[in-house]
Amino acid sequence: MSRRLAADEPALHPGAFVTLVIGGRESASEVVGVVDMGPGTSAFTAPEDVTRVIGDSRARVAVVKSARAGVATESDLIQRLRRDLEERGLAVESGQLVRASRAAMEDHLLMVAGFLVLMSQLTVVVGGLALASTMSLAVLQRTREIGVMRAIGASHRVIGLVVLGEGTVVALLGRALAVPLSVPMSVAVARSFGRLMLPVPAGMAPEGGAVLAWLALAVVVCLAACAWPARSATRIPTAQALAYE
Repeated sequence: MSRRLAADEPALHPGAFVTLVIGGRESASEVVGVVDMGPGTSAFTAPEDVTRVIGDSRARVAVVKSARAGVATESDLIQRLRRDLEERGLAVESGQLVRASRAAMEDHLLMVAGFLVLMSQLTVVVGGLALASTMSLAVLQRTREIGVMRAIGASHRVIGLVVLGEGTVVALLGRALAVPLSVPMSVAVARSFGRLMLPVPAGMAPEGGAVLAWLALAVVVCLAACAWPARSATRIPTAQALAYE
């Protein structure tokens, strides 16, 4: 049986017996294994067993392997098989290439993956804008403090580094909180995706390379978001900053 069926029916495990109704007749069968067959809940057995139960050896699906590869060659083979079978009185409902089915499935997977990446990128942009707004407000509220720092000899570079450092700490703390929260959310998304399309293995440990890549992106976005507030802090005149209420 398929892995999806095994997940939906925990009682159906290798070694268990199940009663199947085939052609209106009951037949006791043993589950001998689990295979990866996509999102469908499917069960498979030998054609001899089906023939013994229903007394009909005809098949509904035929899988043909071509000795020569190539879309044109395989498409021509499908047309010739369809024509030969119909001449023998066997109506062919549909025929398709395995590579075409796989390509269609991969396109769906890429579309979902692209959507998730786009949403994550939008989240980074929104986070950067929020950090820029927060640091701009912090500079405005600490104008008098900046004036005192300037009065005691702090240079423009020091003041700018203070703002950049504070923004970086905020970004790193947010990243430290986001990593453990992303694990259960990723597992939930993977399981939901598996129920809709294909089962996706989901581990509880995040991938190290991805964590470092997103950390580097978070630092870059943080520095870009804090650049303008830092520049604004260095351009405040000392007298105006000290007189600020």
